[in-house]
Amino acid sequence: MSSAILVVRAGALGNRRGAVERMLFLTGGARSTVNEDDDRTRQEPRPRSTASATDVLPSTESEDMKSGSADLLLFDAMPQLGWAARPDGYIDYYNRGWDEYTGTTYEDMQGWGWQSVHDPRELPRVMASWTQCIATAQPFDQAFPLRRKDGVFRWFLTRVTPIFDAAGKLARWVGINTDIDDERRAKEAVKVLNEELERRVLERTAQLTAANEELGAFSYSVAHDLRAPLRGMNGFAQVLLDDYKDKLDADGLDCLHEIHTNAQKMGQLIDGLLSLSRLTRSEMKRERVDLTSLAKAIVRDLATAEPERAVDVVVEPGLNAFLDPTLARALFENLLGNAWKFTKRVTTARVELGQRAEGQERVFFVRDNGAGFDMAYVEKLFAPFQRLHPAREYPGTGIGLATVQRIVYRHGGRAWADGRVGAGATFHFTLPETEG
Repeated sequence: MSSAILVVRAGALGNRRGAVERMLFLTGGARSTVNEDDDRTRQEPRPRSTASATDVLPSTESEDMKSGSADLLLFDAMPQLGWAARPDGYIDYYNRGWDEYTGTTYEDMQGWGWQSVHDPRELPRVMASWTQCIATAQPFDQAFPLRRKDGVFRWFLTRVTPIFDAAGKLARWVGINTDIDDERRAKEAVKVLNEELERRVLERTAQLTAANEELGAFSYSVAHDLRAPLRGMNGFAQVLLDDYKDKLDADGLDCLHEIHTNAQKMGQLIDGLLSLSRLTRSEMKRERVDLTSLAKAIVRDLATAEPERAVDVVVEPGLNAFLDPTLARALFENLLGNAWKFTKRVTTARVELGQRAEGQERVFFVRDNGAGFDMAYVEKLFAPFQRLHPAREYPGTGIGLATVQRIVYRHGGRAWADGRVGAGATFHFTLPETEG
């Protein structure tokens, strides 16, 4: 396409256009100037869009005029609404797209008649911006609705480019209106859906938070209220053992010992329930925790408690994560304590703590070569008070792994396990890499 400037009288545009004195249309990347002596266009490099005009047309149509006419036909045939204006903003040309969309004539629209197809609510904003651009010769870029010929308003993105002559003086304005209504409606629909989804998520989160708080409060209350009668039962059983054991036969003493033992177990279960309840009620304060040092300290405590045991414990150096320090200790006390306990019947016990990369996640693991478990019951593993091994062989409350899972979940991680009876178990979990 030529880089010519088209200078057209009303007759060249046809009667449909009305009294258009001249139309400047720039299509190339070079400065185009019209030499009035020889009617030829010469090209020069330009830093911005420029144009020049002549008040009269040559008596014969030159090659540049033919090229310019083709440019005008293209401008007229494009799907966007197009128009051109004088330096003062007076619009003296509309393309066919404008006429067909608005259902107006040039006589209706010339000058400032275009205001009649604008939404009155948006017009003051448009006028203020357009007036400012005219005063400063700066490009105009704004979205606003235009009324279609059937009375329906659709949104358009309007961009108006100032055209300067060879001397740098503003010569024309060329405007393009692009229909963005469907895109705008689609974005608005997505926005509404996102807002509704966000509202539902917040609502559901609030419900879950309230339910968890209520459950935690209930668990705490029940556990706390059970302590008093349990203390009484345990105390009276102890009194009978201390003061009246000579008056009881062997069966009576066995029954009394059973009452006392089970009362102690129930006390441990209540302590576990209270501990689990506090996990959902306590406020978390996250910081970077040295997991390697923490694990080694816990292993030293385990070894001190059972000095007769020889357990090969391997802790990978440099382990760390962002989590609450108190909950971090509870997490690893349960995992390492669990591994320590279930390897007591193994001749050469081994416990390993390490990490591996899986995609974008770091997966920590605690592996042992102890009793293991049947994968058919893996779903019960993290449930409170569920035991997969006899209490007489491996004492405990059945609350440890439930605590592990809850701590990991509170930090936004995942926890799972795999194992085989007699071949050990591995507990896997993820923890955040950063504070977020």
